[in-house]
Amino acid sequence: MFSIVMEKENNEIQDTELQSKLQEYENDLKRIQAEFQNFQKRTEKEKNDLLKYASHKLIIKLINIKEDFERALENKNKEELVKGLELIKKEFDKILDEEEVRYIEVINRKYDPFVHEVIQKIISEEEEDIIVEEVQKGYYYKDKIIKHPKVKISQGNKNE
Repeated sequence: MFSIVMEKENNEIQDTELQSKLQEYENDLKRIQAEFQNFQKRTEKEKNDLLKYASHKLIIKLINIKEDFERALENKNKEELVKGLELIKKEFDKILDEEEVRYIEVINRKYDPFVHEVIQKIISEEEEDIIVEEVQKGYYYKDKIIKHPKVKISQGNKNE
């Protein structure tokens, strides 16, 4: 009988220890969950702030170009105005290059429906589907097309 009582006390002690461990684990889990939720909120805010202000350096460069235009337009001498506009274009091209914006070469290239936008097919000495005229330039931004070039392509020489 004594051993049954001792065994019961041992089980109660073990149950108490288990309950204590379980409570400790639950508290740890709640703390970790709260930390994770705070981490998610913080990273979401950081991402939104980054997206919100990501282009601020580009905006500053564009403001400088705008101010250059204003100074150029103040010039009444036609030659000086043209020189100013040429310098502005050069600066603008430099900014596009820094931002990894690249022109899409099209003339004498084969038409690619994923890259080019055909606005007209014309009879030409060129082989069929060769780009013979660029109507509007196209551009890549890094590795993505941001503006498709508008082109005229050859439909071959139909007089033959």
